[in-house]
Amino acid sequence: MSEYDQKHQKVENQYNADKIDIFINSPSPTEAELLEKGKVLLNIKSYAQAIKIFERCLEIKPDTPETYYYLAIALLRGNRPKLLSLSTIRAIENHLKTAIQLEPDLGGAYVLWASVKYDFYVLNGMYDRPPTYQDLLNNNWSLSQSQAQEIIAYVNADDNPILQWLKKQI
Repeated sequence: MSEYDQKHQKVENQYNADKIDIFINSPSPTEAELLEKGKVLLNIKSYAQAIKIFERCLEIKPDTPETYYYLAIALLRGNRPKLLSLSTIRAIENHLKTAIQLEPDLGGAYVLWASVKYDFYVLNGMYDRPPTYQDLLNNNWSLSQSQAQEIIAYVNADDNPILQWLKKQI
C-alpha cells in the first residue's frame, strides 16, 4: 500500500527516524539494539551500513544465529545470487552455516542457503558442493511466514523455483 509524504510524493515505505536516532545517540548500544538497527538499514537498502552493524553485533556477541542470518542477507546487497562473485557466495554460505550450527531449527537459514546455492551454482552450471540445495531443503526445519517473506523480498530472483515454491506457501 503506497502512502504520500508531506510533499505529496508517493513513497512505498516510510521509516521512523526516531527508531534510528536511538542507536545513534546511544553511547554503547547493546547487541540487540544494533541488530534492530541493522534490520532497519536492510529495509531501507543501506546494505553497506547494515553489514558494518551486523559485524559489530558479532564482535559484541558472536553466538547469535539471527545476526549471521541477517549478515548473509545484507551481503546479497539486493542483488541476484547468480550474479555475485564466488567469494561473496562463500561468505554468505559460511554465515548461514554458522547460523545453522548455532540454531539447528533456524528454517530461514536453510531456505535462504538453498535458494542462494540453487541460483548461484545450478543456474551458473557449476558443481553444487555438499550440502546441496536439495540436502538443505530436506532437513527437518520449520519456516515462519515472516522468514519466508524476508527471503522472497531479499533474494532478487523471481524465476528461482525455491522462491516460487515459497510464494505459494504464504
